Amino acid sequence: MRPPAPLPAAAGAALLLLLLAAPALALPLPSQRQLDFMELGRLQFFHFSIPTFWDPPVEYLYTRNPTYHNCVTTVIDRGNQTGGYYPCLDPLIFAPTDFSADDWMQTAAALGSREICLTAHHEGGFTLWPSNYSDYGVRKSLRWRGGSGDVLRDFADAANRWGIKICYYLNPTSNSYHTLVEKLSPEKYIEAELGMIREVLTTYGPVNRFWFDGTRNLPNGTNETDLWQRVYALIREVSPPTLISPYRGDVCATIGSLYTRSAPAPNSSSDTGGCAPPTEDGQYFHPSEQHGITLQEGPDGNTVRPTVAAATSPGHAQPRPEVARRLPLVTPALLLT
Repeated sequence: MRPPAPLPAAAGAALLLLLLAAPALALPLPSQRQLDFMELGRLQFFHFSIPTFWDPPVEYLYTRNPTYHNCVTTVIDRGNQTGGYYPCLDPLIFAPTDFSADDWMQTAAALGSREICLTAHHEGGFTLWPSNYSDYGVRKSLRWRGGSGDVLRDFADAANRWGIKICYYLNPTSNSYHTLVEKLSPEKYIEAELGMIREVLTTYGPVNRFWFDGTRNLPNGTNETDLWQRVYALIREVSPPTLISPYRGDVCATIGSLYTRSAPAPNSSSDTGGCAPPTEDGQYFHPSEQHGITLQEGPDGNTVRPTVAAATSPGHAQPRPEVARRLPLVTPALLLT
């Protein structure tokens, strides 16, 4: 078979001019925050709060989800474990006897972890630092350091000593104490959550990442869109390098593909728009947090059970076999070169 005849010089020149004149396809590009995230490797998530120390009924340990998120579970009788904080647990229950953040860091470093995400306040709202925006936290835990304890202070100082990046779970749409016990108005609720996020950013950092999920327990009438916009604006104002993940923001959660069908330019994420569903036939790459099986402390503070939680960053992921068969044989770093 003869090779195709070359284009006449004039036709070739015209085609080249046409190609040069065509507008370039503006593909979303990763931000510096996203690039930094993809270098993290192994991450850890620590649930540490009142549920670590409460005394659950034996039958409760055999329910579908025995982890008690401070105020969320109301289906059992907690007797004298709530005091005047019902349905939240009494802060006096939080009473560590051998707490050492340096022990945490030593163990994490031995595991090869480069970031730890700690529940600064979980869904119930119990704060692991003496916040000026809530009276439900360690300040009321008089059996631990006489009420002068500050988990975040110990945690942040130890993390900085060990060179481990700081991440906090502090979901602004779920604070059951403010909603169910204090019954704050929508505006007061938003002010309190913004105040706590500012405290954490300015006092217990540098904060590498906030880990937000989709849980909700808001006062009736709260404008959730307005809340998220104000939260993101605050983070970007006070600490521009701080990552936001994993259900909206810089990094998304996935147990499958690292591609999506849509993404706003010039970055492959939007702060408050949420995350596009992952799909292998998507044309956009999105930095994603692979979720895998980890061990989470049981409600008695001693036993462990398997649970789905954040495990690794992309490029270092160990996906399930059925997922691995569908993933491209290329790392995110190679995709970006």
